[in-house]
Amino acid sequence: MMHKHPPVMALHATAHGFGFVVMSGPFSLIDWGTRRASKQKNATCLARLCELLDRYDPHTLVLEDPTRKPRRSARIQRLYTAIAGVCHGRSIDLAVFSRADMKGCYATVGAKDWQDVAEAVSRQLEPLRKLVPPRRRAWQCESRAMSVFAAAAIAMTYWQLSEISRSDFV
Repeated sequence: MMHKHPPVMALHATAHGFGFVVMSGPFSLIDWGTRRASKQKNATCLARLCELLDRYDPHTLVLEDPTRKPRRSARIQRLYTAIAGVCHGRSIDLAVFSRADMKGCYATVGAKDWQDVAEAVSRQLEPLRKLVPPRRRAWQCESRAMSVFAAAAIAMTYWQLSEISRSDFV
């Protein structure tokens, strides 16, 4: 299958692993999913990421800036720093956007929280429509699928803002 653009991968780390999307254009989804890590989380996440990088050979990896508010945990900050090193070693461009950048892109469609963002993403990327979890209650934990929507949202932010915000946070 011929794609318009070289593949772009976006990743969103969680306490239990990460969610990812691979896209070949703003509305062209190639693959998506989650990868779990239970022991040695950063090493496991890096190994699973390298498998995906080998499989898809993306031109660019897109991440949320872990140092901007709201700050991510120290472990996820270390993971993102290690991911930046992997990208550098493989000559993969790294694009980093703040959560404010992403929420700014989705504010135009009325998204106020992660659930709204997930619903907006699912309207843009049809294969993800069936994955949108129901709105969670305060006592419920977040669905693993939300990490896929966070990755997709940061990828869509890349497609909207990439001309201005390619950066390296390391």
